[in-house]
Amino acid sequence: MTKFLSQLGIYGWDEIEPVLLSAISFKETLLLTGKAGTAKSVLFDRLARRGQLKYRKYNASLLNVEDLLGIPMPNRFRTRLRYIKSPETIWGAEAVFIDEINRCKPELQNKLFPLIYDRTIQGVELKTLKYRWAAMNDIDDDADPAYVGAEPLDKALLDRFVYSIEVPAWNKLSLEEKGYAIKETLNSYGYPPDKMWFANLIGSTWIGSIDKREQIEATAREYAATFADMLFESGIEISTRRVGYLAKTFIEIFMAFRALRLPLDDYRPIVRLQALYCLPGLAKQEKEKERLIAIATKALDYTRRHVAEHERELLSLPIPEDKILFVLKNSQAIDTFETVSVITKNIGLLDRYKRRTLIYFAYLTLKDRRSMPPSFFETIEPEIRDCFDGEVRLKEGGQSPIGYWECQDVLSKVDVKKPFGNVLRRILNSFILDHHGYDDKLDVTYVANLFKKYWEILHDNIKVEIKEYKPLWQASIEAMKGRWE
Repeated sequence: MTKFLSQLGIYGWDEIEPVLLSAISFKETLLLTGKAGTAKSVLFDRLARRGQLKYRKYNASLLNVEDLLGIPMPNRFRTRLRYIKSPETIWGAEAVFIDEINRCKPELQNKLFPLIYDRTIQGVELKTLKYRWAAMNDIDDDADPAYVGAEPLDKALLDRFVYSIEVPAWNKLSLEEKGYAIKETLNSYGYPPDKMWFANLIGSTWIGSIDKREQIEATAREYAATFADMLFESGIEISTRRVGYLAKTFIEIFMAFRALRLPLDDYRPIVRLQALYCLPGLAKQEKEKERLIAIATKALDYTRRHVAEHERELLSLPIPEDKILFVLKNSQAIDTFETVSVITKNIGLLDRYKRRTLIYFAYLTLKDRRSMPPSFFETIEPEIRDCFDGEVRLKEGGQSPIGYWECQDVLSKVDVKKPFGNVLRRILNSFILDHHGYDDKLDVTYVANLFKKYWEILHDNIKVEIKEYKPLWQASIEAMKGRWE
């Protein structure tokens, strides 16, 4: 998509456009700061109008609890209160905008905490509320008598905003942008409602980005933790909530860059925007901003060196079998999503002997990992189901299955009561059980050699229980489903 702010008649905000798009598209809490008259409220008004949202706009300096809830009245039995609703109350709203939030009465700020953070008020969930926006003027401006009553925003309330964006003042605009801004004040036509335009705006961040999401998530989590540690070492402490926000906004801003088709050769533009607009109250003066950007860049460089070690090795492995073996051997160090992605993308490229043997080793390696999605195990279950069926038994007077005696010869040379022999027996028996659908001879020697190769690489990573394989399999699936539901 092209830039969307110009379609709302707002110019000169190019730098913050990806951050605004990510905040709006992902329905994050958003605080705009800046000098008076810089179109902060204009943005929200026009967004709500274009999207035909059920919109409530409140001026915090004049706001009372009754304005949000309605007039309280006891019920007929006088056992509880109910609220007389009006078109101005917050019930049923899809978007709420609180202007001049730093002029809010102290007792009302406590009411805004749950509204902004988790969409509740007076303990009641606001099920229709999607967008929570706020704005405030710079404290420097509030020295003017016209802004009496403005105070620095409570730190706890400030920390509830995922994004805190300072909008550019008049002197930051280019000559061309100033011309557009003046022209816009003379625009008498306005911006008519267009629900499809708004829907396309919200959906644009998901197009073309999902293919990289797993890799981005791994980098985002590593970067957020590293950035928080480096901030702490520099004497800047942020909340655990804020660290989570940093990981989340890393992904969101990346997707916004893709949606706006902006150049993004590496992640530096993302962490720069995060340092400026995702750490409320920390980046006020230019020196503070430069310091935060420097720390963010250093954290990114450290993260890329750490994450890139595995990525470089994976890229250097052209053979699908080797890629899967690599992620299984390093499963404790490699992100769950990357592990699943590498296995699912490469396993179908292998012959049936390698495919089943490697999938079984993947199960033994990953079955106790709490972060594994149950869908992964459900996907591999048909391939290795026969590995849990136990012994192959001959029917009296019946013909022995293809490969049966060859398997018995191999198994006679190992101790099937020990992990190595027990797992080998199950894999060989699984091929006997389903080989009737193939015309070729079961290559027992090839399977045994494959197993020995994989065992030597992966035996330190797997945990083998000799008894009750099938109940164990079922229990692992049920337990993982319970954790993810």
